[in-house]
Amino acid sequence: MKTFVIEITWLPGGISHGWGCGYIGIPKGHPLYGVTHDNIDVDVHGALTFSSHSKKCGFLDEADRDADLWIVGFDTAHYNDSQANWPKEAVEAETRRLAELKNIIGIEKRKKGGKPWKRGDYQGFRLDGVVKPVLRKEGFGKAV
Repeated sequence: MKTFVIEITWLPGGISHGWGCGYIGIPKGHPLYGVTHDNIDVDVHGALTFSSHSKKCGFLDEADRDADLWIVGFDTAHYNDSQANWPKEAVEAETRRLAELKNIIGIEKRKKGGKPWKRGDYQGFRLDGVVKPVLRKEGFGKAV
């Protein structure tokens, strides 16, 4: 997976935050391509807070925007985040960990009787090297 780290420069002064945000580019054909961040359960700092097609990501350079990637990422602008506990090196390390795609469950909405499934009815896929379907009965949780 391609990784990107972007320094946070858009928050007003006085708001505590870490150095930046970490993103990965998911290639077309991967089971998580096109799955929105709020439908991917992953053990990453503060959870995933962003997802978009690379063409819509102005923070990427032109070559990466044209690469047909699905971009997902996290930020370090949560309660108690600071430059001291989330320096650039920590954001880079967390982004590399995210890119390994361990402990990620892709959530795919399926139709149930012609109606969208409810949150607890999603079908997930374990992606630690073996794609394996798992059915979850109640909401989101840790990867199995």
